[in-house]
Amino acid sequence: MFRRPSLSVLKLALLLIITLLAAPARAQDGAAHEYGNILQTYYSQNDPELVGKTVTFLNTTSMPYQRLAPMLQGFFGALFQQNPAVKTALYARLGEVKSAEHQQLFQRIRATNLDSLYAQARPTPQLNDMNWSSYFATGNPKYLDNLLRNAQYYAERKDLMLFVTGSSAMWSLSSNARQHPAVGAYLAKAKSKNAALALKKEPGYFRQEMTEIVQQQRAKGVWDPNSYRPE
Repeated sequence: MFRRPSLSVLKLALLLIITLLAAPARAQDGAAHEYGNILQTYYSQNDPELVGKTVTFLNTTSMPYQRLAPMLQGFFGALFQQNPAVKTALYARLGEVKSAEHQQLFQRIRATNLDSLYAQARPTPQLNDMNWSSYFATGNPKYLDNLLRNAQYYAERKDLMLFVTGSSAMWSLSSNARQHPAVGAYLAKAKSKNAALALKKEPGYFRQEMTEIVQQQRAKGVWDPNSYRPE
């Protein structure tokens, strides 16, 4: 199952902001960069070597499990629904994956109904990551609809986690609309003020605003990290 974050919400918000600000300038190692490109373009290119490259990546990556797991669950959970042949091929080679943790992750993916998970899970930035991974695996716009629903929390000013979820949804919609024409075209047709705003504003606008609002609300004592207790 999808794991909810256990960090302080404020720390998570600040960590996310730092990550978003650093992302354009941060160099990735060759293997992670290549595999990331495969995941982000699979819906349009359908790399026939996906399964073998996945096994190799899992056996060599240094990416933290907590960061990697939501993306893999979103990507493969959606892809297995759409393409059972890939599912069969990957599980035939799952024994080649060295990490027991990664093997257990794929067992959970097989046992989880992704649509039910999306319908029941509390909105979080990790859920946004999962939806993007699902979209890049399949090109199915229902995952963009999920992101637009999360974007409604862009206006949230009481629950910090919901605000960060909404802001990261807006930032990612804006960013990916500029990198993926299909995303931009879908947002242009969507009857949503947030879709229009994501197309109008550059990604940097949402990063800066998120930082400023977190600081403002913290100064007001609205988002006091000492008052938060993980569920």
